[in-house]
This record gives sequence, structure tokens and C-alpha cells, in this order.
Amino acid sequence: MIFIGIIWGPAYKYKNEILQDSHDYAKQLVSFDLKLDEVYSDFVYDMYKYEDMPKWKIEKKLKHMHSENNSTINVSFYDIDTTEVFYHQYKKYNVYKNVEGMKMYIREKYKDKVDDYFFDTIFHLTDNDAELLHSINVLKSYMKFIVQKDEKTYESIKKIVQYIYNQSSFKKNSNSEDREL
Repeated sequence: MIFIGIIWGPAYKYKNEILQDSHDYAKQLVSFDLKLDEVYSDFVYDMYKYEDMPKWKIEKKLKHMHSENNSTINVSFYDIDTTEVFYHQYKKYNVYKNVEGMKMYIREKYKDKVDDYFFDTIFHLTDNDAELLHSINVLKSYMKFIVQKDEKTYESIKKIVQYIYNQSSFKKNSNSEDREL
């Protein structure tokens, strides 16, 4: 199943190591950077709209994210095995073992390396199909900030997004104009 992972600004200097660590849990399909500068906060708010996270919590995350003064993030599409599921007490719904494992491993490993750490200011990973669709729609608005402006990167992203929308569970939740990145 496809998921989107984001290495936030505070952890961006560890990007290569984090991407390497992700290989223990997932197959990376494509990876690219966004240089968000003045729209960094907007991007974070837009990404967390799906989770209905309280505004104070997003603001606290942003305060800690801005302390590193890095507005570049990394976005990766991953293919992750979802055969094992368990009930997450805090989230109060079933989650995929490899998805939760990847998130928690990366956050734990790098939290002491990031100044002014606050929960989830290192790595974000979508949990399910609905959050994946939301994240794709957010990314559409921010693709103009992509660092790698080569055709190969754009084509890889477009193919993955098209693949996602062609899956039966997504066909009923989108129309043809939603399917372009």
C-alpha cells in the first residue's frame, strides 16, 4: 500500500540517514524536496487539517519547527507492507504495524539529535487511504516549491499518483481532475 512520508525541517539535515533507515520498513518509490520558506506554516496547517488536530498543538509544533530555521522538507512516497494490523490505544483505531513501526523508530532515533524537539517535528507518515488522498491534494498546491525541477522526478510523482487513483478504493472518491499532481 502507498503512503506519504515527510521529513520536517528540523530533521532535514539527517535526510539521507532517515531515508536509509526507512528502507528497513518500506520501499521508497520517489523522493523530492520542497523549499517552503514563507509558506512553511501554511503547509503544516494544511497537512494536519485531516487529523483535526487542535490549533494550539499545531502552533506548538511550528514553534519548535521554526527554532531550527530550516524551511526545506523531504517528501517520499513509500510502498509499505500492510498485512499486520493492531489497535492503537491513543488513536483509537486500527493501524498498520510497519507504518507505526517506521514512524516510531525514526522519531525515537532522531529526537535527541534535533534541538528543541517536540513530538512529530521530525517525521510524518500518512496512516490510511483517506489521509493519503488528503496529503496528495495538499501537495498539489505546493508543487511549485519543488527543489528538483527535472522531468524524471515529475514523471515519477505523476505515475505514482495515477497508480493510487486507479486503485478501486480511490476511484469512487475522486474525479478525473483530482488525479493530476
